[in-house]
This record gives sequence, structure tokens and C-alpha cells, in this order.
Amino acid sequence: MAPTASTKVIASLAAVAALAATPGAAASVVRESAPPRHEYRVDTRPATGTFHCGDLRLKVTGGTETETTEGDLRNGIWRVAISRAFHHLTLAGSDGRTYRAFSVTAAWFVLDAPDFEHPRTGREMIVVVFRGGPDKSPGYLRENLVIRNGHETDTVTGPCDFG
Repeated sequence: MAPTASTKVIASLAAVAALAATPGAAASVVRESAPPRHEYRVDTRPATGTFHCGDLRLKVTGGTETETTEGDLRNGIWRVAISRAFHHLTLAGSDGRTYRAFSVTAAWFVLDAPDFEHPRTGREMIVVVFRGGPDKSPGYLRENLVIRNGHETDTVTGPCDFG
């Protein structure tokens, strides 16, 4: 089963928490007069995931995911931007065919010290477009996650969904 939006956000923010946990970060957060901190991190890993488009099940069998996390800490507030690009995605279809996909994610979050795991506000947008099969494309999905004052709203549109 693919991660829910909440677990995807928590996984993304784990990178932010790791940036915040670097030596001296806690002291910087507590002192209002602390100098600003800027952190930047890039992580590339094998792509994973499952999807469904009607009766068709798709499982990622190849490709990579590169996640870039950039955070700015000022006066106890982390402003974070996260982007994910997927490269050379291949998927195995339940119909025995091989499919390709394009996917991109953009996200922005605001977190208040000392809680760097639960964003006050944020937005994550995911687009996945599938290619291949008898109709040239079984479909796409768009996910839009919005967090306002700690309340999360997650909307997925398109003929496909996370599996």
C-alpha cells in the first residue's frame, strides 16, 4: 500500500527535522537574536510505489527519485521547500505490459520551534502521468495537500490513484 498523504508529509519533514537537529540548531531556535540558518540537502534513492487506474494495477519497477530540501530558519520559524523529480520510471502493469511514468512534486511548509514535525501551514502538489499500453496512456493523478493551522486537506483527482 502506498503511503498516505500524512505519512508522505512526515517523511518529507523528517529531512527538515534532521536539518534542524544539526549541532547548534536548538540554541539558534531558542535565541531570538540568533543569526539565520540556511540548509540545503539533496537525496537520490530508488523510486517505489504502486498505483491503480481502474482495474489496472501499476507497480514501480525501476527509476530514481531525487528529493531536494531547502530550509531557512529565522527567529524560530523554519520555512521549507521540498521538490521531488523522478527519472526513468518504469512500472509493471497487472495486464503484463510495461509502462513509463513522469512525476514531479513541489511542497512548501512553515514550522514553528520547537515542533519541527507538524507544520503550521503547507502545501504539497504531486502530478503523475502514465504512458504505455493499448490506449497510449492509462491516465494520470494529481494530489493537492493543503495544511492550514495544523488542519490537513488532501484531494486526489484524475482517473488514477495511489495503490
